[in-house]
Amino acid sequence: MLAEGWPSMDLFLEMLTRELPKADSSIDVDSIRLPLKKRLGRVSGNAIGSATDRLLARHLDYPRAVRRRTPPADVYHVLDHTYAASINSLGDSNTVVTCHDLDAFEVLYSQTTFAEHVLAYFARITLRGLKSATHVVCDSATIQREIVSRGWVESASTSLMPAGIHPACTVVPSDAADRTAESLLGPATGPEILHVSSTIPRKRIDTVVRSFASVLGDRPDARLIRVGGPFTESQARMVSELGLEKSITVLPFLDRATLAAVYRRATLVILPSEREGFGLPVIEAMACGTAALVSDIEVLREVGESAVSYAPVGDDDAWATAVLGMLDEHDNQPQRWSKRIAVGITHARQYSWSEHARQLSQLYHSLAAH
Repeated sequence: MLAEGWPSMDLFLEMLTRELPKADSSIDVDSIRLPLKKRLGRVSGNAIGSATDRLLARHLDYPRAVRRRTPPADVYHVLDHTYAASINSLGDSNTVVTCHDLDAFEVLYSQTTFAEHVLAYFARITLRGLKSATHVVCDSATIQREIVSRGWVESASTSLMPAGIHPACTVVPSDAADRTAESLLGPATGPEILHVSSTIPRKRIDTVVRSFASVLGDRPDARLIRVGGPFTESQARMVSELGLEKSITVLPFLDRATLAAVYRRATLVILPSEREGFGLPVIEAMACGTAALVSDIEVLREVGESAVSYAPVGDDDAWATAVLGMLDEHDNQPQRWSKRIAVGITHARQYSWSEHARQLSQLYHSLAAH
């Protein structure tokens, strides 16, 4: 839906709409993006009402819109697994779902509140759609193995197709984008530590904030930049209690060119998430010539390999120590730092939207032929 405001899914749609016709001129791409119909949200005006509207849109409006497409498509591709309920109404059509992570299904394993029981009901419908898809595409081998091991899909009905990097993410400066970034952030007066993500719990904003507070004890000139919208109320309270307001700059989600400029000027990108499906900021940072420190979890090991540094999930002291160590390397070991950046740039080149589209085009033709 247009109202979701998901930069990662907007990126998928933008790049595949652009790259698929390049990969195969016989492919005609038509995207289905619906406005959010306000039902309970209009009446209640609160977050619960808005969330309910989103669930109803996924499970009522989208299946109806897809079912009414005329003429029917040769292949239907659900770009985000949380919309997989649409597949339940498509009968014998060729269907593809991209499964990015498993968050939407975790509620199936534990329900203690009425809200969780409601979410589990919808999650079962979504999972039914995922299971009935003709083929499931995964960004990472980690997620691919997990959905197969859970018995949701057969291994032969899945493919690994990593996400790519937007063309704006490059080491080459962009005068216009760099000026926009400076207008938002002002001049850099010390090391800038960048975190790009939403503020949902699995992103571990607590580790971002607490480890940064420790870093400031040794590097009072450091600055934390957060891209992804404002802190939640509890996160903002933590920032205030630690006295960090003057050392943190919070930006909304940015357009791709401006985000790339923010990546380029950062000293270090951190991603302390406890769970990820892929970790786009990791490859985007490397492509922009910026070092990354990420959580030591399987999927980020897969994506970052030896090109990034790792710290244990939730260990605030370890994160602070790792950040300080990397800042010291940046300041005092330029040759080692330059090698780190070069390795990251080279590693990031393997993530290509044109290759992703090429593999998808082959899959579409294979499905349409049967």
